[in-house]
Amino acid sequence: MQDQHDAFAYLFGKLVYFLYNLGKILTTLEKGVLSVCGLNLLRNFPHSTR
Repeated sequence: MQDQHDAFAYLFGKLVYFLYNLGKILTTLEKGVLSVCGLNLLRNFPHSTR
C-alpha cells in the first residue's frame, strides 16, 4: 500500500510540475501576443481616427 501511495504522490508531483510549467509558458505567450497586438493597435490607431 505504501508503494502505491508513493507512486501516486510522485505522479501527482509530476502533474503539478507539468501544469506549473505549462502555465508559465502560456503566460509568457499571452504577454507576447498582448504586447504585439498592443503595438499593432497603437500603430494603426492614428490611421483609424482620420
